[in-house]
Amino acid sequence: MLGPLVVQTDDGPLRINGRRQATVLAMLVLYADRIVSVDTLVDAVWPESPPATARNQIAICMATLRKTFKQAGVTDLLITSPPGYLLAKGEHRIDVQEFMERAEQGRDAARHGRTEEACTQFEEALSIWRGSALDEPSGSRLEAETTRLEQMRLALMEERAGLMLQLGRHRALTGELTELVARHPLREQCREHLMLALYRSGQRAEALEVFLQGRRLLTEQLGIEPGPGLRQLHDLILRDSPELTRPPPWRPPRPRP
Repeated sequence: MLGPLVVQTDDGPLRINGRRQATVLAMLVLYADRIVSVDTLVDAVWPESPPATARNQIAICMATLRKTFKQAGVTDLLITSPPGYLLAKGEHRIDVQEFMERAEQGRDAARHGRTEEACTQFEEALSIWRGSALDEPSGSRLEAETTRLEQMRLALMEERAGLMLQLGRHRALTGELTELVARHPLREQCREHLMLALYRSGQRAEALEVFLQGRRLLTEQLGIEPGPGLRQLHDLILRDSPELTRPPPWRPPRPRP
């Protein structure tokens, strides 16, 4: 799921034919071990105007998917469970779940002061991604899931950067943070990390310029000033505060609504 939709078996990838099948399968994988109603699947496949035969077409998609998995020797994956269907994970691997599990293991290590281990867990979690989440199926429901997963990925990248700053690896961070800020210029946490990495790498003027660029974007596009974190870091850099040489304590991410 973390890239183009791929179903991998010991003998190679399975062919999932067509957008409808891919969308139905993606929804079932996202809610593995939970019932997904037929109405939810219809809405995912036809977000605006489903045809009168929509429910029947979902049943046909499920029958085709079952046939595909049966040919690969898997018969217990897709289960009919009113009012819809369920994908029984069993011993099968789902990359989204593996990503979340490793991210949580990393956060647990960070909470207990095992910073190196936390960094490693975060890097392993991020390495699972093969591209943009749900790169092929489309539809408003899946687009919302794509946004959610991408936000989780970005948050983890920011957390990893914070840990690397604690470990004194600021020089190794400047390139990837510069790219991250360029792709997501309104994410203030990314910009904070980049400013600090640049400052600790002896690039004070560049760090201040990163702040000014961010402030300009925020005021022009959103009509707001930078948040307190960015403003405080800017002031500390202006004063060459000794506080900037001390790694900040790791804080768990704020819960997202």
